[in-house]
Amino acid sequence: MEALSKQKIVEAVIAFLADRSPAAFRDASMATPLAGDGKIDSVGTLDLVHFVEERFAVELDDEDLTDSNFATLGSLADLIMRRAKIPAAGV
Repeated sequence: MEALSKQKIVEAVIAFLADRSPAAFRDASMATPLAGDGKIDSVGTLDLVHFVEERFAVELDDEDLTDSNFATLGSLADLIMRRAKIPAAGV
């Protein structure tokens, strides 16, 4: 697998989410909120957690499932990088 950067993580998550809600993630960036405005609901969050665990080979614990970790695409990418032990310099 190629080296992951924060940008590559965000791009993969955007692609996953855009398949499910194209209009909500059309112009997404690291600052794009994950919830609200018809983006993702609780079921969508569960789907996203499953995708993240499978795609990035990480395990998210209950304490990882916080509003701050899932606030934006960037905060989710930061969580993935921490769980995958990717140095912050990989941004």
